[in-house]
Amino acid sequence: MCGVTASIGGSGNANHVHGMVEQIKHRGDPDNIKVTTVPRHHLSSAVVDEVVFGFTRLPIIDVNGPMQPHTNASSEVSNDATVYSCVNGEIFNFAALRQQHKNRMWGNSDTGVVPFLYDFYGLDFVKYLDGFYSIVLFDSKTNLFVACVDRMAVKPLFYCQVGKIFYISSELKGFLGVPNLLEQYPNIEIKKLAPGSMITGRLGSVDIKFSFYYSFGAISQNPVMPCPIRYRELLEGAVKKRLICDPSVRVGLSFRWY
Repeated sequence: MCGVTASIGGSGNANHVHGMVEQIKHRGDPDNIKVTTVPRHHLSSAVVDEVVFGFTRLPIIDVNGPMQPHTNASSEVSNDATVYSCVNGEIFNFAALRQQHKNRMWGNSDTGVVPFLYDFYGLDFVKYLDGFYSIVLFDSKTNLFVACVDRMAVKPLFYCQVGKIFYISSELKGFLGVPNLLEQYPNIEIKKLAPGSMITGRLGSVDIKFSFYYSFGAISQNPVMPCPIRYRELLEGAVKKRLICDPSVRVGLSFRWY
């Protein structure tokens, strides 16, 4: 579990984002939070608005790796990033994705594949992810921002809009970090992203687009007979891919017969 906050649009909101991530710092290491304003030279010269990310991390994979946001920079020390992302959750198939694009990705983290995938596939990047996640991403070349959650919304994401400013948080509590937000806007609508959905918008614009990138489809009226062997395979596979982590894993089970 990690914590993501963001302010997209407006200016001088770094203190707001810092207040937001302070509200949810229990989701990671309370003594290790990071607030990042996207560098101005990575934004269009015509844009005066800012993008600010706040992040608190509970390290599971690449424990000693850099704090988010991740970028699509050509190397860890390069200054050529154009895509920034903060991810709460875990990408199970990150090793396969890194192998597939091994000459174009650096680093060892699972969530670090996200900005590269966006660079390769655009908004379809999310279709290549296997995991549970909530993602906030900004493309400074096009001034496009993206917020999305996994197919079951295991990792939630909330957002609200004040004029042309969008505030985003992993928890409702995060919005308490914006000074006087609820006092000035008592009827503000805070929304939660639906499973398998994303919102997109342009920096400085008041309009956003909501869409579903995944749908379970209609339930068959003639379902296939359940197969215990297949169920077991799916269950074992689901458990194994959730055990990928750097720290030791210990599992405790408790049950009672009736």
